[in-house]
Amino acid sequence: MKKQKKVKDKVEYWQPYSDIILESSLARSMNNLSQGDVAKIMGTTQSAISRFENMGDRLPSYDFIANLSFALNHKPAITLFGDYMARVSIEKHKIIDEIANFEKITNKELVQKLLNTAIEMKERKYNAISKVFATSDISDASPAVKEPNINAASKMFSIATNNTMEKRANAWPIAI
Repeated sequence: MKKQKKVKDKVEYWQPYSDIILESSLARSMNNLSQGDVAKIMGTTQSAISRFENMGDRLPSYDFIANLSFALNHKPAITLFGDYMARVSIEKHKIIDEIANFEKITNKELVQKLLNTAIEMKERKYNAISKVFATSDISDASPAVKEPNINAASKMFSIATNNTMEKRANAWPIAI
């Protein structure tokens, strides 16, 4: 069991690094940039980019990662709270760019706004379900009796929030 935990810990430890490598390769590919092109923008060598993308013998410095991010037209981000960090898939970058531009805010502000909205919606749903669950006299009820109350509250909340989301979506001139 300890061996499995050590393996899991190592995977979690190296995951952010491997994610950055994948993001770098994908961003280069999407922008039709070679390792040499990125190296030239960064003022380094193609072999340094290759070493990084192949998890070479040296870990990259923060300067390297920050410069790589800037070379790919992005901004670096580091957090100690990775378990609370979200990342927008590259496939969604274009729509985020369009919406942020339309709302005249930065991409970072839009993503934070969307995340906060989603959390607030989940929180309201959780609170509504908790209230129904807490106000029901279910101490002697079977699981089959308990379920309808939760489902009814969840369904009512979903209908209400979906209507709100549809109204918001229809207010925007671009499809989301």
